[in-house]
Amino acid sequence: MIEPEIIENLDSAQPPASLEQQPVQSVGAPLEQDITKLASGASVTFAGRVIGSGSQVLTQVALARLFGPQVYGLYAIGWTLLRMGEVVGTLGLDNGVIHFASRYWPGDPARVKGVLLQALAGTFSSGVLLGWLLFVLAPWLADQVFQNPDLTPILQLFAFAFPFMTGLKVAAASTRVSQRMRFAVYAEDAGRPTLNLILVVVFYALSKSIIGAVAAAVLSFVFALILSLYFVRRLFPMTFTAQPKPIFPAKSCGLFHCRRPWPAFSGCSLPGSIVCL
Repeated sequence: MIEPEIIENLDSAQPPASLEQQPVQSVGAPLEQDITKLASGASVTFAGRVIGSGSQVLTQVALARLFGPQVYGLYAIGWTLLRMGEVVGTLGLDNGVIHFASRYWPGDPARVKGVLLQALAGTFSSGVLLGWLLFVLAPWLADQVFQNPDLTPILQLFAFAFPFMTGLKVAAASTRVSQRMRFAVYAEDAGRPTLNLILVVVFYALSKSIIGAVAAAVLSFVFALILSLYFVRRLFPMTFTAQPKPIFPAKSCGLFHCRRPWPAFSGCSLPGSIVCL
């Protein structure tokens, strides 16, 4: 038979702290934050691309009206070659820098630095090579392919835009590693086309020449790249400092994480040792 005193002690005893009911943490709050961040980034990107596309359309319409179809056609040829070179010249590093840097950010700044530096150097170098090829081949393309010698200076001037264009593509993609989309919108999606439109108006007022319009396009890529690099330095300050020392991807194909841009032009893809999918 259990004594009454023992029963009273059992009733008054408190359960161990480990057995006390712990507050249940809600998993909904982090999920809601992620959804909000995703929706905010998507809306900013969409608005920026709408502004950029509108500015680009206005630029093309203005050039066609100001210079006529024949002269504008020369500009359009150079612009088309430039945009085709963007697909090839980035080497897929605009996708690769997001894929690899996101793995290490923010816990491993040395590896993030290595990824960013390798991507920026790789695309700028490929842009220099493509620009040099276009500059050298411009007379032959103008005379033999398009049969218009007036196209030569336009192509040669567009050639200077290649390294800045490919560098901009990767620098803007690098800012997206921070999961803040507005910096890429300011520099690339909306900023560069809007600046191009403004510069076209300025150069037309000064020279009334199609060369001025080409120079406006080149300068828009230059200024947009400078702005993108400023944002990269702001978001990842260790990228342009002596410390920490960068740690580059171990694989030789490291950052080449493209979605096979080459088949659109040649019908083949790069070897597997170069392209990582």
